[in-house]
Formats: sequence, structure tokens, C-alpha cells
Amino acid sequence: MGFDNECILNIQSLAGEYFCPVCRLLVHPNEALQSQCTHLYYKRCLTYVVSTTRACPYDGYLVTEADSNGHI
Repeated sequence: MGFDNECILNIQSLAGEYFCPVCRLLVHPNEALQSQCTHLYYKRCLTYVVSTTRACPYDGYLVTEADSNGHI
């Protein structure tokens, strides 16, 4: 899952929105799910948020099961 972060040059210069807020891995576009607050997640990470805190780690926005159903 995701990109090999060690193989990407200047990964620290990428904007934070390209990283899953749960696992902090760079999100591969084909595997990304987007929440209503527009943050990108891996499906398993978004499922975890829905089953636990139900709040986006970035902004506290309510995350629901509907968010975990569609790719971007």
C-alpha cells in the first residue's frame, strides 16, 4: 500500500494533504478515499477513523461511513 517514502526525493517538501492523516504514508491516487472535509485517506485508515473517533485527525470534521465508500 502506498509509495515507498524512502525512494521519493524531497518528500519533506510535499504538501501535507498528500499524506494519510492516520498512517502518515504518501497516498497513492488509485487507493485514495476522500472525506467530506477533502482530506485523503487509505480505505483501511478511513474505516478505522469511522469505527473509533469519527473525527478527521486534521480538522476534527465528522467522518462517516459514507466517506469510506468512494474513491476520489
